[in-house]
Amino acid sequence: MYTKATIGTLLTALAFSMGANVWALNSGDACSLLTQAEVSANLGVQVAAGNSLVAKSCQWRQQAKPGAEVLIADLNGPNLDMFNGVKSTAAATRATITPVTGMGDEALFFYRKTGTSVSEILWVRKANFAFNVRV
Repeated sequence: MYTKATIGTLLTALAFSMGANVWALNSGDACSLLTQAEVSANLGVQVAAGNSLVAKSCQWRQQAKPGAEVLIADLNGPNLDMFNGVKSTAAATRATITPVTGMGDEALFFYRKTGTSVSEILWVRKANFAFNVRV
């Protein structure tokens, strides 16, 4: 299971080494913000090159045999509306929200388990933008 610290390590490679304004300056290519090597090192498994599923999002998938469990890391942003929505609907979706200090202007760790599916998402807000990192 991945924890706030693990997701925070991945986030650190993005937000604190590159600067929070990278989203505003970047053309929307989230895959250019972290290298395949950075994601692999932080997750402790080899991942494929990032794949942009939609604008301003990127996904790195563990390289594994078909049918095996795989780790997937997603980077999504910037989306202040989603950040605020997550906070306001947590109770209704049976999610746990834990404040995280020392990241941006406001950060929170979202956790929800539904059956065997677990969602662990770190959300960070800086000024008028927010992004999330999910493993």
